[in-house]
Amino acid sequence: MKISSNKLAGFVAGAAALIAIAALAGCSAGEPVIVEKVRTVEVPSEPIVKEVVRTVEVPVVVEVEREVVKEVVVEVASTPVTRDVVRTVTVEVPVVVEKVERVEVPVVVEKVVEKIVVATPAPPPPPPTPTPAPATRTVTDDARQEAEIPFSPRRIAVTNAWMVELLTACGNVPVARPRIPLEFVYPPEAHDIPVVAVSHSAGPNIEQLAAARPDLVLTSPTYGRFAGPIAQALRVPVLIYDINTVDDVLSKLETFGEIANCSEKANAAADALRAKIAAQREGLPEEGPRAFGIFGTSESFLAFTSSSYLGDMTVKLNGGMVTDGDPPYVYRGIPDPAYTPFSLEKVVERDPDVVMVVRHGDPGDAREANFASLFSGAAWSGLSAVENGRTSELSEWLYLRYPGPRAAWAMSELRPILYPDDEAR
Repeated sequence: MKISSNKLAGFVAGAAALIAIAALAGCSAGEPVIVEKVRTVEVPSEPIVKEVVRTVEVPVVVEVEREVVKEVVVEVASTPVTRDVVRTVTVEVPVVVEKVERVEVPVVVEKVVEKIVVATPAPPPPPPTPTPAPATRTVTDDARQEAEIPFSPRRIAVTNAWMVELLTACGNVPVARPRIPLEFVYPPEAHDIPVVAVSHSAGPNIEQLAAARPDLVLTSPTYGRFAGPIAQALRVPVLIYDINTVDDVLSKLETFGEIANCSEKANAAADALRAKIAAQREGLPEEGPRAFGIFGTSESFLAFTSSSYLGDMTVKLNGGMVTDGDPPYVYRGIPDPAYTPFSLEKVVERDPDVVMVVRHGDPGDAREANFASLFSGAAWSGLSAVENGRTSELSEWLYLRYPGPRAAWAMSELRPILYPDDEAR
């Protein structure tokens, strides 16, 4: 193989250079040499190409045909002729166009730290701590005796029929009531209330009262002397209340509402009753009849005064009681102005227009057999009321033993007795 002289010279020069490099590195000839060559290469980051819109005015040549009027005079046969010459003129009109250029924009990444302040609302103040109701409160009854009763009694026992209706009207049904004929128990929802035997001589049955587990007992002056033993045996307060007039019904409705902590219902019932009573008084003459009323058995009578329940109804209907001014009846040393001892002589002397009788005994009792012949005696038969047939027997439960929210009903039955010719009814 032939090697040209130029190539040979190149090999020799290359070898000499390697030997020189090896000598500098401290290596002998024939040993390989590793040389690191470091290059710095600039690698541009990839540019972002975005479009930039610029507005450029470009002249555009538009041919516009316009009318140029020249006046050309042509002489034809010595007669001048005028005509219009139209020619086309080229006008340069600048046109605004949008030129889109591609521009490389370097990417700049910035780390932006935003500090966001979130306002946390202050927590609402805690609700005020309700003031606990006291466990008991002090009340004063009709006997003017103070007693500590539960602030909101839930189990009230009563010994009188009229108390059942008043408490029921204000939303607190008693847990015990007196034993009376069921037809006289009102309202009907009171029929199932446990009963307690009561009598004038022995008072309420304490064992039956205890079985009802009352937290309060209401009674009347009729059984007032048994209040102490009841309170001691049951270890509950006992209050004494009484009703003698229609106004007492209204006031006791409100009082029982306060006691039972149901004043709203009680006041509403009282307002409704006032409206009904006012309706019964409409259209009456200014002066009504003079009335006489008695109650009792065929052997013993008491007379009503205008301070009694029946007497107050009579007065509210513009009538009058002939017994007003007589001394009060005294029971166990306590005067009761609602009644007065019966005196036939006074009745004959005063000669009432109307006589009303409330039978207190049992109609089935043999002793009551002569009650119907009460007015057959000579003294009674001479009365104007007897001669005119204006004698009436009234319900004991409605006019004596059971006064209450049915007062307006009782007045509606009494009005035609006092005014038999009342055309308004």
